[in-house]
Amino acid sequence: MEEGDEERRQEWEDVYDEVRRRMSLHAPGGPVPEFLLHIEGDRAWFRWSDEPFAQEAPED
Repeated sequence: MEEGDEERRQEWEDVYDEVRRRMSLHAPGGPVPEFLLHIEGDRAWFRWSDEPFAQEAPED
């Protein structure tokens, strides 16, 4: 996604919301608060955080 491409950004956010609705990431101690799933071609990897990600303020 290119920066500043609001149409694609909304499309990405819709897909991201659907992925988050359907899956979760669990560590040995239980579910992690936040994770990002990266998919490129036939490869996938993730980053996770012990704390919820900061929410960006909506742009006017």
